[in-house]
Formats: sequence, C-alpha cells, structure tokens
Amino acid sequence: MMKCPICKVNDIVNGKCIGCGATNAEWEIDHRAEGDVKMIDFVNPLRHSLRIDTEIQWNNLGLRIRTIMKHTGKKAKILVLGSGVGELPVLLKLYGYENVTTLDADKSVNADVLHDITKPFPFDDESFHIIIAFHVLEHVDFEESFPFALSEIYRVLNTWGKFYFAVPCRAWYFAAKIRFCRWENMSIGPYRILKKFTPNPTHFWEVSKTYPEELIRSIIERANFKIEEKIFTTVNSTELFLICTKVFVDSSVNL
Repeated sequence: MMKCPICKVNDIVNGKCIGCGATNAEWEIDHRAEGDVKMIDFVNPLRHSLRIDTEIQWNNLGLRIRTIMKHTGKKAKILVLGSGVGELPVLLKLYGYENVTTLDADKSVNADVLHDITKPFPFDDESFHIIIAFHVLEHVDFEESFPFALSEIYRVLNTWGKFYFAVPCRAWYFAAKIRFCRWENMSIGPYRILKKFTPNPTHFWEVSKTYPEELIRSIIERANFKIEEKIFTTVNSTELFLICTKVFVDSSVNL
C-alpha cells in the first residue's frame, strides 16, 4: 500500500488518500497548443504545501514530470540529487514511481540519503535507471567538483539509463532568446531580470559568458555521456535542460 506523499501518514486507496483526500486528479497534466506542459491547478493544497509560489515554477515542474514520464517505466529505480523541498519526488511517487531515492547534503529536507555530491556516492555501480540533477550541480565547484560529480553519476547509472540535467542561466545571457517566447509566458518580467542580475550566493556557476553552454556540454561529453536532447520551451527558458545517456567505455582496451 502506498503512503500519501502529501500528508505522509495515510494510505492511498483507489487513487485517493483516505486521510487528507488528495487525489491523482489534482496533478493531472494538460498540454498547451504551444507545446508547453502546464499542470492543472484545482483547489488543492499541494502547490502551496510544496512552496511552489509562481505560475512559471508550477509549469516548469509539469514540463519536467512529463519529460521524465515520457522516457521512464514505473518500475525504474530513480535517484533524485538535491531533492530540495521534495516536490519532484512527491509527484513521481504520486504518479506511481515507488523506487525513488532522494539524496541531499541538507539535513532539513529529510532526504533518504544524507550525502555531499562532491564525495563518492554511497551506491554500487549501475544502481539506478534514472538520475535527476535539476539545479543542483551549479552548487559545486566548476573545475573539480562538477566533473567529479558527473563521474559518480556515470558510475551509478545503469548502462541503458538516462541522466536528466538542468542548471540555471544568467538573465543577460539568454536575453537574446526573448523573441522565441511570448512575453506573458516568460519567466523574466522586469523584476525577474533585476533579481537575476544579482548572483545567487550559493551558486558557484551558471550558464553565462564565463561558462557558456558549449563548455558545459563538452565537460558532460568528456564524462562519457551522450547528450540526446535539449529541452527548451517558453516554460523553462531560464535554464539549460539536457537529457543524457551513457557512452559505453571498454576499460579492457588500452588507449
């Protein structure tokens, strides 16, 4: 029996929590004509309990869930790095993904595994079919810790698995993309732009002129990943979102 991911106390029976009443219908996904993915917001406490304050954050979360569901079977073993307040693991479990492990260095988020991603991961080789790192790797040093974390992700990812990677972009770096998007769908209003000009003190790096997309892609590829797809819509125009797979390396061959 699956526990309710919202109240975390009662069981879910026939798609509904017998305690708080949360239902799967509250998290259904709708597809816009523009190709974006938007979560339907019924009168539900889930959005607020997960601290999702803005429409763009809500829609971006819908995009991520839809993208993962498109490529992932329900029995897949999933590792979520930097689980934050837990909105992604909560939704994955609500959609039937029960083999979800969360890892975070912050004790306050109550992740399944308390661990620093700049250290060797506490998992065996090829332990997971899916590894997710959304807005996590920019919190570690670019020169050493970022490549090391990628090497550990490669090690614990199944041979046929997928790695979902997303890091933020500086506002002035992607400003040229505004014409691609309708202004009302953009996550950068005047306040947002001014806010983004102030670097996040917890970020070691973001996609920018100093760390361009081409450089980030090259480091990912040097870690023996193949970048299969880049996800870019009006919903997630403030980030670099890549889907990667492992490139098989025969260690028995001396190069």
